[in-house]
Amino acid sequence: MEQFKGLIVLFLIGIFLQLSSISHAQDIGNIIKQDPFKLSGNLSIGANMYQSSREIDRRSPYSYYIQGSPTFSFYGVTIPVVLSIRDSKFNFSKRVNRIGMNPKYKWAQLFFGSNSFQFSPYTLSGQNINGIGVKLTPGKFKFTAIRGTMKNLLPQLDSLIYGKDLLPIYQRKALGLQLGFNSSVANIELSAFKAKDQLDPPVMISDSLLDILTPEENLVVGIKAESTIANMFSAGVNLGGSVFTGDHTNELVKIEEQYQKLTQATLEPTVSTRFHFAGDVFGRININGFNLGIKLKQVDPFYRSLGVFYMQDDYRNITLNTRFPLLNRKLSIAASYGIQKNNLKEFRKRTNKRNIQSFQMNYNSGSIFSISANYSNYSQDQSAGLVSVDDTLRYAQVSKNISVSPKFIFTGNGRTQSVIISLTQFGLDDLSNFHDTPRSTTSRIMNVNYGIKWKESGLGLKLAGNYNTNESIGIESKRYGGTLGVQKKFNKKASASLSSTYNLRSSDGASSGSVISSRLSLKISPKKKHRFSLNIGNVIRMFSTKTNVNDIRANTSYTMSF
Repeated sequence: MEQFKGLIVLFLIGIFLQLSSISHAQDIGNIIKQDPFKLSGNLSIGANMYQSSREIDRRSPYSYYIQGSPTFSFYGVTIPVVLSIRDSKFNFSKRVNRIGMNPKYKWAQLFFGSNSFQFSPYTLSGQNINGIGVKLTPGKFKFTAIRGTMKNLLPQLDSLIYGKDLLPIYQRKALGLQLGFNSSVANIELSAFKAKDQLDPPVMISDSLLDILTPEENLVVGIKAESTIANMFSAGVNLGGSVFTGDHTNELVKIEEQYQKLTQATLEPTVSTRFHFAGDVFGRININGFNLGIKLKQVDPFYRSLGVFYMQDDYRNITLNTRFPLLNRKLSIAASYGIQKNNLKEFRKRTNKRNIQSFQMNYNSGSIFSISANYSNYSQDQSAGLVSVDDTLRYAQVSKNISVSPKFIFTGNGRTQSVIISLTQFGLDDLSNFHDTPRSTTSRIMNVNYGIKWKESGLGLKLAGNYNTNESIGIESKRYGGTLGVQKKFNKKASASLSSTYNLRSSDGASSGSVISSRLSLKISPKKKHRFSLNIGNVIRMFSTKTNVNDIRANTSYTMSF
């Protein structure tokens, strides 16, 4: 209970300061006249079923879930609640319960349970923390404090040692703090985040995994600032510094006496402790919708933050970028061009320097025709999930993608017809020294979709074709086929759809089988803001050299909005 007191006191002080600033004669009277209790938001209850002809099931045969975001309001005090409860009836899955309650009154808010927080892409970004927190936003100021536990996303299924159970993990405690000031001309935020794996309670880890599942500790500090002058010129900086310990049970590093109290209060370094930087700075000018800017982004080798799911490291990008509209804003164009370099600390045997560019174009005639086109040969996006990154491959991969998608819509005679064409090519090139020659993977996806809907009858038909190729390590595989679908809207309360896709597959010109995928969907609204849905999917994979596989998945849910 002690850990709650400080945050609750801050919350109550915030409410007191707000109440003390209320006009006692008028605003108190308005509060009394308000509805004492209000409920808004949504709640969904559902179940998933799975059946397969495989000898070993890859998914839980049955699971249920309850999720929603109801918000309670009591005399102006709002209490948003985030609810997510999932249970999979299978021995390799664990029950996942995420419940968050966030009472709020004007600029004072508390966080209880599981909540997602965003400080910066280099410190804390999107991680769920189960615990308590407080957020105060009086006027131009902002203050956030968080304390709790979080999930370590490294452990995965290991069939060799632990069978179908999840690998053991340490309990990871987390602390976060953010201070900010926002105005019409400048914003500045300071943030700090710390996470540490706990040795108590003890975790039983096999000897073969002791070098992989080590107790980690991390302290990250960040600064984010941005300023705008005369609504034309803007500049900003976003920096993060990370002190990361791969194993805090290693031998401690000797610290001078005058710094010992500081390290004991923050992070005590061991022989596995490293310090790295990451960040970006930019400048931009905007004249009548025409934007021109420059950006420098760098992430040091081995930069890590336990508050970020995943981050590509060891690169520096310097790019010029522009964005502008044309043709009365029917056409928008954005482009960037620059230089990328890796091996910033010369840890690798090979340094890669290359030109990087991107291009985006969107055109909408406002009636029949629209088209979008994209091209990029670089990307440093964060990816959520259980990601196992091989150092040799990850550092050397360069992403490329290009896509074009024209769209035609014809309306008249009580019907709407659409034709959508999608052409996409993307690839990854391995430029490392691990292979004698660079290896690449190239995928091409081509789709053509035709749809027609009759407004009066509520009937719709869909016809589509696809052609996909994949080339990797001298092997070319293809998948091509078509889709036929029908949908029917019976009234405002019920609709149904049925579709089936048939694809042929080949590898280096030889047939490797086929796939039939079918889906049935039913939606019913028994009354306003209530919806029942049922989805059943069946995938039949037929192979030339092994036993066929038949998977059936079903989902049913009931959703209420209030």
